[in-house]
Amino acid sequence: MGFNETYLSASREAVGYIKDRLTIGETTVDAIVGEASHTNDIATGGFAESRGLRATILRCGAPALRLGGIVRYEKVRYRITSIERDLATIDLELQDPDE
Repeated sequence: MGFNETYLSASREAVGYIKDRLTIGETTVDAIVGEASHTNDIATGGFAESRGLRATILRCGAPALRLGGIVRYEKVRYRITSIERDLATIDLELQDPDE
C-alpha cells in the first residue's frame, strides 16, 4: 500500500474513531474537533469575548463548504473562517458567528 492509500485509510480510521459530530447546513458529518478557544479582544467600549474551534472532516462525502457558512457543534453555532483541503481531509477554522 502506497503513501496516499495509507494516509486515506488512517484519516478515515481517526475520524471514525473520534466521532465528534458537526452539522453543516442540513448534513451531519463525523469530525475531529479541537478544544474550544476563548479570548477577550479589545473592542469599542471594552472587551469582547471571542470563541473558536478547529475541526477536521473527511473530504470524501463532505457537503459543500463556503467561507462564512454556518456550522453547529454541540448546539453552538460557528462561522467558517478558513477552509484548507488536502488529499483526505478538510480542516476548518470556526469562529463565533457574531464577529
